[in-house]
Amino acid sequence: MTGPEGEKYAGYWLVDSVDKPNSFTFRDGFATEDFTPIESLPLSHNAYSFVEKDGRTVATYVSTYETLEALEKVIEMGAEEGATQSINQIDAFLAI
Repeated sequence: MTGPEGEKYAGYWLVDSVDKPNSFTFRDGFATEDFTPIESLPLSHNAYSFVEKDGRTVATYVSTYETLEALEKVIEMGAEEGATQSINQIDAFLAI
């Protein structure tokens, strides 16, 4: 991930399931620059699903954490702002 000031952050996904073209799930973690998982930081569990509605695709994304403390930690690290920026780029990305 690249932050708003150009700073780089590494992470990794562990894909748990794929139901093409309907959904996929994965675990998302923080990593060092060489992509070694940082075990002391929270891991999120994520699910994307896609359904057709009125000739368009509706995408739903749900992210959960094991504990409230884990969620609070990633919010403290700026994950809310990062997720908002990422999600707000999807329409422009798909238009390419």
